[in-house]
Amino acid sequence: MHRRPGPMRRGFMPRGHAGFPKSCSCHVPPRQASRATSPGKRVSTCRSPAPVLVPVREDRSARNARRWSAILRDVEPCQVAPRRLPRGAKNLVEPGVTCNPCRALDGRGATPTVAMRRLHSIDSIRGLAALAVIYAHTVEFGLKTQLGPFPLERAVLSGLTEYVDVGKIAVTLFFAVSGFVVPFSLFKAGDRPILAFAVSRFFRLYPAYWLSIPCGLLVLFVWAGRDIPAVLVPANITMLQQFLGVENIIALYWTLQIELIFYGLCVGLFVLGRLDDAVGVVLSALALIAAALGLAALRFGLERKFPVAVPLSLAVMFWGLCLRYHVLERRPGWGVALTVVTGALVCAIPLVSVLAYGRDMGFHENWLKYLVTYWAAMALFALLSQWLCIEGRLFTYLGAISYSIYLFGPVVQGVLEHALAGYASVVPIHLFAAATALATVAVAALVYRWIEAPAIALGRHVIRRHLPPVSGAGRDAHAPAASMVGRSEI
Repeated sequence: MHRRPGPMRRGFMPRGHAGFPKSCSCHVPPRQASRATSPGKRVSTCRSPAPVLVPVREDRSARNARRWSAILRDVEPCQVAPRRLPRGAKNLVEPGVTCNPCRALDGRGATPTVAMRRLHSIDSIRGLAALAVIYAHTVEFGLKTQLGPFPLERAVLSGLTEYVDVGKIAVTLFFAVSGFVVPFSLFKAGDRPILAFAVSRFFRLYPAYWLSIPCGLLVLFVWAGRDIPAVLVPANITMLQQFLGVENIIALYWTLQIELIFYGLCVGLFVLGRLDDAVGVVLSALALIAAALGLAALRFGLERKFPVAVPLSLAVMFWGLCLRYHVLERRPGWGVALTVVTGALVCAIPLVSVLAYGRDMGFHENWLKYLVTYWAAMALFALLSQWLCIEGRLFTYLGAISYSIYLFGPVVQGVLEHALAGYASVVPIHLFAAATALATVAVAALVYRWIEAPAIALGRHVIRRHLPPVSGAGRDAHAPAASMVGRSEI
């Protein structure tokens, strides 16, 4: 009798031998096979050489399924201690303590599927926030220039922007996203994590930023007939121009300097061993909230434009960090930390808004608008990062190119404003906003393809070559698993 070949190794298949085709040289007719074997025995009469194994390329779904199966093979189900144990049974855990079933790869966080979904939703939040910034700027331009033939459209948008600042909500979402993802880059395995963090941040931020500088100069200064001071370009190249008292070439650069301050605070906490300590993070957030209250009081009393938004935005970043530790990492004690920081922000924002923005100092300031903006941004981020996770390739891609969208949105809008000259009365505001968004996405896709992505890859190459990772035993015991660090952290 003939016996089919046994199972081959995973990823390989025999060539020209399985199934004993008639063309095979070892094919024996059934009558001869019955004579050659004794009754009751299954002996193969195949005398052909061993089959040739041909590698078969697995598709992506099969490969991911095999990887997750290997990861979850050693995960044991949750064991919950009952209130009363049978006689003679041994209590392995304290009564009433519920374990977290099927935790993440490092044994502490959410399940891998839930964690990756939330990280993808964070990318989606970044993409939507970048588009919201474009929408806010185009609406502001449309209301300022009386754009479009529909007075009702302008009236509705004017009433809406009086109490809701969509652009500020989007920027606050960006700050919360930074707190949610960026500090965990410091926990990557590496011999010198601080230097690796600095290298990764440099290659992530500066190349696209430097490209936006000449574009902004051409569109926002040369075409507009504005003078270019001698120190404008050198100061803006450093991304520290506001600390030097120099104007931003593109107004949105002010948020990048807050990002740099946050990076410095994260490095300081990391050096002190407090970046993953709930008490240290809570004290940092409370100190920033107190600083925002102090600057707001000085602004109210002295009637000077103190930078109240800087410490308040940094506090929102640390709030995002607490949210990550509690929701995704499931660390003990971080639920209390999140409650304390959330309560402090919710209570402090009305006081800061009234003191700092109760008087209009030239920016159409309205304390109620700032109050609604910060509260709405925090609620929206908590909703989109926990319960209403937005997924999809389009949203993930928008998140990947969101930095370029953010940088080049004002440049593209300036070009379209020049092209719109003479047609302002016939183009509705929302049509102009849609055209600006589409053109910006197209430009951002090119910048990401030819500038951002190669720069990020170069940064990773520099880190791998000059800052090799340490062994697994040398990693911080409290650091998140490397596999749980998503693309947003890079």
